[in-house]
Amino acid sequence: MMRARTVTKMLAACAILLAITLKHESKASEVAEMYKYAAELLRDRDWAGAERELSAVVRQRPEHADAYALRGVARYHLKKYRRATRDFFTALEKDTRYASRTLYYLGMTLSKLGKKKASGDVFAHLLLKHPRSAEARKLGGLSEEVIRELEGRRRLDFKRPIYGLDLTYDSNPAQVTDGDGDLAIIGYVSGRLRLRPYPYVLRAGIFYQKYFDLSDFDSVNLSAEIIRGYQLSQHDDLQVGFKLSRRWLGGEEYEMAAGFDVRHEREWNNNWDSEIRVEYDGQESLIDLETGLDTRALDIRALGWRRILDAKPLTRVRLAGRWSTEDADTDYLGFYRLGLGVQLRFALPRETTLDLGLRHTKDSYAAEHPSYGV
Repeated sequence: MMRARTVTKMLAACAILLAITLKHESKASEVAEMYKYAAELLRDRDWAGAERELSAVVRQRPEHADAYALRGVARYHLKKYRRATRDFFTALEKDTRYASRTLYYLGMTLSKLGKKKASGDVFAHLLLKHPRSAEARKLGGLSEEVIRELEGRRRLDFKRPIYGLDLTYDSNPAQVTDGDGDLAIIGYVSGRLRLRPYPYVLRAGIFYQKYFDLSDFDSVNLSAEIIRGYQLSQHDDLQVGFKLSRRWLGGEEYEMAAGFDVRHEREWNNNWDSEIRVEYDGQESLIDLETGLDTRALDIRALGWRRILDAKPLTRVRLAGRWSTEDADTDYLGFYRLGLGVQLRFALPRETTLDLGLRHTKDSYAAEHPSYGV
């Protein structure tokens, strides 16, 4: 009797194991059929259908490197360049069999996004690592002299600067009591240096605010920031940074600040992106006064922008909303601020970028401290 029960249990266990194996094989077979069908759709240039099928493959098997590579190709042809870029990077990280093709399309995609330097680096890598591939032949191959030059590239990668110009109306600039306010232009130049180990980045910039009437209150701000980037998902990026800055007001040293910022960026459909940015600064006054002017500022911004692909040199339209608050050791410096802005980005020669923007801000300083300003 005991032996019969034992045999029954063994048979039941074998049946369960067989069912699990068959189910796994059935799922693997289903994924293989989906991948095969997606490849056929690619050959037929049905880019949307191929993207849909390959996305289903990736959901079933996230480790499928080739599915990421082919989905990147489909998204490239659908002009979903940011998503295609992420697919290509994922495929390379997972060691796709289509490495040369992936590098070729990655270079093409970065070029479409205006990242000519990065595109050239990818093509150089393709030519060095896969010199006999069909994709390398499309690029014309390399001479020995060019190969030696590429092998001697610097390890630090400097990104071309961004130039910006904002027009703003300040209804309550520093120490104004006549109620007229003033119009100002804010200009800036910033650049990024990619550090090793990646993905650390050094970002530095200079900002100049010029009032039309109040020349004594023009300001200059120098800043530097170390940033660490994280890819949270296929569509979400996080950046955490620590920054230092120094400000001059009317030609005199005014304050220095240290703080951090956190940025969450998400890519949506139809070439839309969004960003939530939180910044905190502790500012130390450099003015030699008995009364302390040290302040603490919290700044929260919500930004959304649409990438423009077919209207060069215009490449981006960005909308921004802002809320900030500031408190200080001295009560009369505390206030909060609300703001809205719009900005256009243009791609210039030599991988240089120009931002032109308009913004309007309103703060509570006058209401909270009527004795010190309008």
